Amino acid sequence: MQSINLFDTDARNPLSTEADDAATGAIRWHCQRHQTKARLREECSICRQVWCRLTLYLVMMFYGASVLFRNIAFYRYRGLDWYSDQVIPTEATAPLNETGAYITNISNGDRVPLISALRDEFNGGQNLNVTLPFEGESNLTSLDGRIFNLKDFAQDYFVDLSNSAFVRDMNEIVAGILQVLTFAIFFAPFFVSFAGKARPNTLAMLFRHQQTLFTANILRTLSYLSTSIPGAAQHCQSVRWTSPKGQPGGWEENRQHTLTAKDWFLDTYNFFNNCNCGDLIFSGHIATALTNVLVAQYYVGLAAPKRLGRLLIFTLWATFVLQVFCVLTTRNHYTVDVVVGIYTAFLNFVAHLYFVPKDPVPKSVG
Repeated sequence: MQSINLFDTDARNPLSTEADDAATGAIRWHCQRHQTKARLREECSICRQVWCRLTLYLVMMFYGASVLFRNIAFYRYRGLDWYSDQVIPTEATAPLNETGAYITNISNGDRVPLISALRDEFNGGQNLNVTLPFEGESNLTSLDGRIFNLKDFAQDYFVDLSNSAFVRDMNEIVAGILQVLTFAIFFAPFFVSFAGKARPNTLAMLFRHQQTLFTANILRTLSYLSTSIPGAAQHCQSVRWTSPKGQPGGWEENRQHTLTAKDWFLDTYNFFNNCNCGDLIFSGHIATALTNVLVAQYYVGLAAPKRLGRLLIFTLWATFVLQVFCVLTTRNHYTVDVVVGIYTAFLNFVAHLYFVPKDPVPKSVG
């Protein structure tokens, strides 16, 4: 069995030599017309081999994992307030004593012990109880804007930036930056290569990337559909809850878009408004971001000179750390969602290297 070292880039690059550092300055551009045509023929050859599977992976990414299965998860979702409401009594009975309850005249504030007013009615009885009706729902206003959520490490010890529009926007921007950087690495070899380094095909890299994300999304879907966890995000709070800025939650209203089978397949309201709930374990942002980093790092090691490669890898990992920070501080996920997302994405990537070690190659080359 062949061992895999993700960080020994020279061991994975058959073209690497001892003089690699000296050769890294030799940039080779491939922008002439005949070079572009030759490269396109290679990419088309790979496309004919993988287009069916690649289409399946993309459908899963942009429809199954983003719309269909998340709608089903939201249909099954209930906020933490729903669970607490199930055990709140509709009335409460307690012993009535001289200091426990009063009748108050709201016009002048005068009040007398309730038991004194009732003694005549109950023939001077002393052992009286009072029964009061309850509304039968949680008093979320008593939280004073604090999130009603499960006990969590990051939410106990990390700064709460859930009310910062800048950080919430940054969470999506960072994810986009990491995606763009990953695809830039995939497309760079189409136009440029370096002496002593490999020149992977763009479509082959994209195929491995999407194949790895496909299985990550399968694992994620099976996880969050198995058990629905009450969310920590503001939009997953009840409409009876209000943030410090006066913004109410809304899981009850947003869930109305997922009540029928037709909604599951066709409704995109929660996707485009970023207000889906019920798809917590594990974090899709983290799993996707780490998959981007690992696949991009793998090909950077093959195709880029050491100095450029180290710069790119540092940028990838720094962006990933920022993504983790944004996910946790905006309270979009619990810490367990991030932890499980990290080790699942890593093991999923390693499994693909083990079971599918070779990328598709053009027919004329393979």
